[in-house]
Amino acid sequence: MNLQEHLEHLGWTVADLSRRANITPATAHRAVRGEQVTARVAQSIAAAISEARGPAARVHVGDIDGLKVGG
Repeated sequence: MNLQEHLEHLGWTVADLSRRANITPATAHRAVRGEQVTARVAQSIAAAISEARGPAARVHVGDIDGLKVGG
C-alpha cells in the first residue's frame, strides 16, 4: 500500500498526516508525491500510521510502497 492509499484507508488528508506525524505540510505533500524524505520523516510517518491503525497493524517504513528515504 502506498502512502496515499494509507491516508485513504485512514480517512486522512495530507494535513492530517502533517499534524499527526509532526511534519510540515510541505514535507507531507512531498512524501505523498513520492519525493525523497529523510529517515526521520519516514519514521514519523510510519509511527503516525501505526498509532492510528493500532498495535495489531503496525506499519514500518518499508511497508509503505513508494516512500523514498534518503539523507
